[in-house]
Amino acid sequence: MVSAFRRQFGRVGAFILGSELRIAALTATLLALGIITVSWHRYADPGFVDNVLAGVHGTVIDILVIGLFILWLNRVRDLRERARRYHEEIEDYREWQSDEAAHRIAGGIRRLNSLGVSKILLSRCYVRRTDLRGAHLAGSPMHRIDLGEARLRGADLRGCDLDTAFLGHADLRGTLLDNANLVRARLVAAKADGASFRDANLMRADLRHASLRSANLRGCNLAEAGFVGTDLAGADLRGVLNASPEALAEAKSLAYARLDLALEDRIKKLKPELLIGPRGGRNAPKWTADQDQSVRQT
Repeated sequence: MVSAFRRQFGRVGAFILGSELRIAALTATLLALGIITVSWHRYADPGFVDNVLAGVHGTVIDILVIGLFILWLNRVRDLRERARRYHEEIEDYREWQSDEAAHRIAGGIRRLNSLGVSKILLSRCYVRRTDLRGAHLAGSPMHRIDLGEARLRGADLRGCDLDTAFLGHADLRGTLLDNANLVRARLVAAKADGASFRDANLMRADLRHASLRSANLRGCNLAEAGFVGTDLAGADLRGVLNASPEALAEAKSLAYARLDLALEDRIKKLKPELLIGPRGGRNAPKWTADQDQSVRQT
């Protein structure tokens, strides 16, 4: 009987000592019982009871305010620590050219996005054939990143530094690349239909055989960019800088593309068939209502 009691007492003790919260609760309970026992005779005094209640009320308010503040601080610290670990994991796999490294980095990106972090150092990272659809990476340094065959549909890459990046065969449909630095970037055979490159720097970019149907290229710097076999049907090229009519004349199609009049006239002289395409035909680009309205206004 005594041994059974000892075993039961030992299990209860181990249970309590196994958690700091249970130890604190037991300590507080014992202290409260001790204080009540010692001062029990004072509870007959109404004034003493009122003072106790007032003190308890103030203590509870203090605990709530301070407790919530400490909880918020711990939450912020936890999020920062988790973000630091994910950044370190990406750093560990930087420049590793393997499928494992690519998927580890992509996982780190998704986890950082879930924490509200969008600016991530991804320069010289190998992220081929990964799924980054809808990723938020605005303003991220991505110099010489390898995103070949990656799925980036609907991703936010506004303001990213993609200098000399490789995006060959990548799915960039609906991707936001406004104000991005794409100097010498390679987008060979990329699918960028409906993507927005507004005010991006595409100097010396390689866009051979890429599909940019209905893409927004307004205000882009196209100096020395290559367009051999590029499908620019329905693309918005108004206000582009340093555009070469000869380079654009090597495109696969410019049907329905919106061009500045001077540039359009020069392309017509070089290769007029590029600008011809039956409206509403089988191969016509899909325009949105906003695009149609924009055309009517111009």
